[in-house]
Amino acid sequence: MNTLTAFGLFLFAQAVPLPAQSLSQQLTTLALQALILLSPAVLTLIGALAARLMSLASKSIKDKRVALAMQLATAGAADIVADVFQHSVQALKDPTKPGRWDEVTAAAAKLSAMQMLRTLHAPAVQVLTQALNDPQRVEQILGTLVERAVVDLNAKVKPSASPVNVVNVTTPALLEPKMAEGETMFPPALDPNASTR
Repeated sequence: MNTLTAFGLFLFAQAVPLPAQSLSQQLTTLALQALILLSPAVLTLIGALAARLMSLASKSIKDKRVALAMQLATAGAADIVADVFQHSVQALKDPTKPGRWDEVTAAAAKLSAMQMLRTLHAPAVQVLTQALNDPQRVEQILGTLVERAVVDLNAKVKPSASPVNVVNVTTPALLEPKMAEGETMFPPALDPNASTR
C-alpha cells in the first residue's frame, strides 16, 4: 500500500462520521490509522538500518580477515626465510663450500622465498589480493615481509667474531652439581625426603 492510498483512507475515515465509540476504541482506531500512515516510512527506515548494520558487519569481518591474512603471511615469511637460510644461504656464505653469496644469489633467494610464500600461504595471499585489488602492491608487501623476516633472522643469528671454544668434559664430577651434605636438588616443597610439618 503506498503513501497516497494510506493518506486517502485516513481522510476518508475523518470525513465519514462513525457511530459513537468508547475512548479505548477511538484510541485503537487512531493507532491503526497512524500505523497505516507510518508503515511505509517505518519499513523503509528499518530496511535502511538493516542495510547499514550488514555493511558494518561485512566491513568488520573483512578487516579481521585481512588482519589474520597479514599475520599468517608474516609468520609464513619468517618460516620460509629460516628454511631458505638453513638450506641454501648458509652453504653459499661458507667459504669452504662451493658457490658464493652475492647480489645475484641474494635476489634469487628473495624471489624464491616470495614464490614459496605465494604457494604455501596461498589463501592468505588471496585475501590480501582481494582486499587491496592491486597485485603489484601485494608483491611489494610480500617482498617487504621476506626482507623483514631476513632482518629478524639476522638479529637472532649474529655470527660471533671469534670461534666458540668447545670444552671436552669427561669427568663425571664436573657434570654433577655441587651440593652440601644432605642437600637435595628439589625445592623444599617438592623434596620427597623432606619432613612433613
